[in-house]
Amino acid sequence: MKKQNLTPEQYERTNKVMLIILTMCYLLYVVVEISNIYKNGINSFAIARCILYLSMTVAITIVVKLLGKKKAAMIVLAVTFLITYTFLLFGNGVGCMALVFPALIGFMIYLNSKLVMIGCVSTLIICTIKNWLVMGNEEAFGYANVAVMGLLIAVFGSYHAINLLIDFSKEDQEAIRQIARHRKEVALVVAESVENLDEDFHQLLDGVVAVNHA
Repeated sequence: MKKQNLTPEQYERTNKVMLIILTMCYLLYVVVEISNIYKNGINSFAIARCILYLSMTVAITIVVKLLGKKKAAMIVLAVTFLITYTFLLFGNGVGCMALVFPALIGFMIYLNSKLVMIGCVSTLIICTIKNWLVMGNEEAFGYANVAVMGLLIAVFGSYHAINLLIDFSKEDQEAIRQIARHRKEVALVVAESVENLDEDFHQLLDGVVAVNHA
């Protein structure tokens, strides 16, 4: 597995973007719960899940504020997402399986195939368990199977996409290093030429002075 080593500034930017993505996801989860409450009536578990989603939003905001420049923030964002998604999926229908994809795609910005693979495999396990629980419902089971197959494709695609992006990044960095080395060599040649010209000029000037004093 490959990963791109990010600088503190890059972690800060990626963590902020991921915070926005997860915040949008959690707000969508709240909308899903409210929609179900509207259809099926008030449910204390649904209300508790809404509180969880909002609490997670506040928690990750604080984490990114305090640890935005560190890898630790990325890990916290990933773990809290898995927890939140688990509560969403087991508290609602199989249709919510599709709501995993925005976050999984978002985590690709870290250019860390290990992180995405762990996320994909973890959500795949969660969805498989959900699939097993609805096995008695033929329609739900069929839909769940489609979602699981989609996750398998996402695992394959995400892994290879990130590896390619990392390779492209390294190739670009190598090209930049080659250009920098070439420019350094040119600068050294120019500096050496200027130094030689300066020496020749001083020798010529010394010669002229010697002739004038002869």
